[in-house]
Amino acid sequence: MTRRTSTRVRKAANYATADAYKDLGDDDDAPAAAASSDADDDFTIPDAPPAGGDAASSSSELSDPPASEDDEPEVEEEEVSEEDGEEETGPSEGARVHKKHLRTLSSGKGKGKRKARLIAEGGNPADARIPDPSVRITYRPGFSKATGKRDRLQHIFGAATDVLVKAVWVRDQAIGLPAIPTKASLGYTPFWDRESEVGPEVLGAGAQVERELDYGDDGEGVRGFLPPPTPESEIRCILGPTGAQKVINFKRFGIHNLADIDARKNAYLLNAGGMVAGLDWAPNRPDGTQYLALSTVSDSPRLPGGHRDGERPPAYDKRPSQACIQLWSFPVSGTHAISKPCLSVVLCHSWGPARSLKWCPAAYTPARPQELGYLAGVFADGAARVLRIDLPAAASAAPQYCNFTLFTTAAYTCALPHDVVTTLSWASATTLVAGTASGSIAAWDLAAPEHADPYLYLPVHHTYITQLATCYPSFPHTVVSSSMDGYCRATSLLDPAADVVPNNRSRIASAAIAWIDALQAAVSCEESTWVKFFPLRRFFSSTTVCKHHGVVRCIAGSVAHTLLLTGGTEGEAVFSNPTRRVFHGKIKNYQQTWFLLEYAAHTRMFRMTEGFRLEECEHKTKNNNKSSQIYSAVYPVEVGITGVCWNPNVRYGGWATAAASCGLVRVEDVAY
Repeated sequence: MTRRTSTRVRKAANYATADAYKDLGDDDDAPAAAASSDADDDFTIPDAPPAGGDAASSSSELSDPPASEDDEPEVEEEEVSEEDGEEETGPSEGARVHKKHLRTLSSGKGKGKRKARLIAEGGNPADARIPDPSVRITYRPGFSKATGKRDRLQHIFGAATDVLVKAVWVRDQAIGLPAIPTKASLGYTPFWDRESEVGPEVLGAGAQVERELDYGDDGEGVRGFLPPPTPESEIRCILGPTGAQKVINFKRFGIHNLADIDARKNAYLLNAGGMVAGLDWAPNRPDGTQYLALSTVSDSPRLPGGHRDGERPPAYDKRPSQACIQLWSFPVSGTHAISKPCLSVVLCHSWGPARSLKWCPAAYTPARPQELGYLAGVFADGAARVLRIDLPAAASAAPQYCNFTLFTTAAYTCALPHDVVTTLSWASATTLVAGTASGSIAAWDLAAPEHADPYLYLPVHHTYITQLATCYPSFPHTVVSSSMDGYCRATSLLDPAADVVPNNRSRIASAAIAWIDALQAAVSCEESTWVKFFPLRRFFSSTTVCKHHGVVRCIAGSVAHTLLLTGGTEGEAVFSNPTRRVFHGKIKNYQQTWFLLEYAAHTRMFRMTEGFRLEECEHKTKNNNKSSQIYSAVYPVEVGITGVCWNPNVRYGGWATAAASCGLVRVEDVAY
């Protein structure tokens, strides 16, 4: 029978230190751990044996293992019956324990709880039992502060020399950046082999059926697909630095150049007409006009085909309706600065608002300039779809005019009859991975003849999956996901039944997760406000990157640099650089607030404040005052940041984008 006990219940004797692993080769086994006895803190063992001696004959007290930078590692104790007959081996040859970690009862060090109890019971302190070597102790160590920088790199990137060389290149490029990228630091992740990658050309047009619409059609006009022109869709916002602020009125699809207020800005602010539910930049456009796809949520009438059970929560509902995906074009000048954008194409459909939009990230060269690529989205009718996006001929001839395209059938439809798709991500040019409302993960091979059915459907979480990301391009078959059950998990599509690793549970479920390929780590939030990164090879450990005052709603990384952009319900968009803490555990960690959006309900006016100072990220500290309480503020829903993203094209990799619930979308080149 096996019994496991958490370290928060009883403190077990652990491995000496991480120093015991320094001289172990890749093929060597870790030294066996001495087991904990019923007394917790102090015990006496004989003097340390020579290399290769028995662990039971060693003579010093082993101190607790070094904890991680943010969280205390959990210790699990497993008791094995004597009938198992497994003999524990001692430390391997070369393993050593530093002198500062050696102490005995007679030395007077330590708390002496075991010694005090033995004396109180009338026993002899010299009879203190050593741990039973048949008891195996396992624990999950965090980053050891005593290990060297090379050990730290191997914990995150692996031990291969060529991989470590790439990791050092990433360090040299980004560790000196406080929070914002520079032009010189932009470059694709070195772990991405773009030359040998297979592009999405094999997908073709699939079953896609589309036709162009005219804005003045009486029958199937476009007015029903666009966000309705309501009083809430017109926004009054105060912009500019303190002392030189102006009130700007944004009508539906209105645009304003922020350089008119501050000449140093290379940014535009636009009104999408409704709450932005998803946005993403088109990849594989190294030069020329850049395209941003975004979707909004509106109160359009529901179409037949959906279901609404009074006892079913809205998150599990299927609600098809007329909606659209907006495709905004951003021309660039000769100096690669952002020029005035315009709404170029409106993609109309009857599947409901798209809650998530993802362009296929595979590297390839489009056959025609009008070909933008493949856009995947999760729609309100509970299905995921892939659209092949080509610019209409009229859009190329007259880019200042808006064009409308109606999609009646998508190129590829990924639906589950008894489940609702909630989020998706690309694993390759032909593989789509999605999370569901039931906590399962499904994967489709779009190039297969039977692509309508997933080749994988497996329960991973206990309930609703809020967001999912693949570890593309380094580990395309590994998926990181966050769920309402409070866990973030790393799952291998190659063996999902066995290779599933959870991290520490958060009491407030994480709503966002992202993958940073250059750092080989996932980024999510813990307890709703702390943004942390989780190295894939040590997914159970975490390190703080930045902190929000509200609940973190969205996180975005980039393949062109290692900087993070996060948004929260308090209306803040924040930059941070996790590279500093990846390579150096004691370096100062900074965060930079991009802007703060506020709302006054009595005047129905917004204010966007910017120009914040660079600030050092606070570290979580233990609160000794148990009577104090932690309060969370409730912010107006209009100011929440609902979507953030970076431009994936290297030359324009410094273009940061953030969208708010009110419909305001800010695009700015922040690289200096």
